Parts: sequence; structure tokens; C-alpha cells
Amino acid sequence: MGSSVPHSHALWLVLAALCGVLYLLFDAARYFAQQISPVRLRGMTADPQIERRGRWRRYDAQNFQLVSGALLQIALVVAVASTVMTFHELTLGAAVATAALIWSVIVLIWKFV
Repeated sequence: MGSSVPHSHALWLVLAALCGVLYLLFDAARYFAQQISPVRLRGMTADPQIERRGRWRRYDAQNFQLVSGALLQIALVVAVASTVMTFHELTLGAAVATAALIWSVIVLIWKFV
């Protein structure tokens, strides 16, 4: 009752922050995997017992790039959409522009710092 932020704003803000953290985690994992050679990553996962269980547990660089790229995009889209919902009292165009600006700055800071 005493909060200045309505419950729905807080919910959208938490969802935006959670998706932002997921974006940063997926991007960090992707960067880490790109720094290590595919041969080294396969060696890290080359447990004989795991190899017998199935092909889907083996590291494949192309599949990893596809999945991590898709997860990055999904996390960023949901984060931007949640931010737009946080600013729903603005007009739709202003809310979208504000959310896009916020997340552009976050992504640029993350990539260059």
C-alpha cells in the first residue's frame, strides 16, 4: 500500500531484469565457448559414460551457436517487451523508443566494457 511503484510495474520490471540477466549469461557463455577451441570443449565433455548415452550430449560448435543465438534473441526480446510494459503510461511509440534506448545502452556497455 505504501509503495510508489504499482504491483504490475514491479512485476514487469522484475521480468525485464531477469531476462536481462539471462541475456548477459547466455552472451558470456557464448563468448567463453568462442575463446576455447571446439576440440578443447569436446575434450572437456568427452566422458566415456556420457558418450555411450547419446549424441545429443556431445558438444557441437554449430548447434551451440544456433541455440545460444536463439536464446540471446529471445531473452532480449522479452526484456525489451517487459520494459515497454513497465512504461505503459507513456504512448506506445514513446514506450518502445524508451525501452529500445535503455536496452541498446545496456548491450553496448556489456559488449565494450
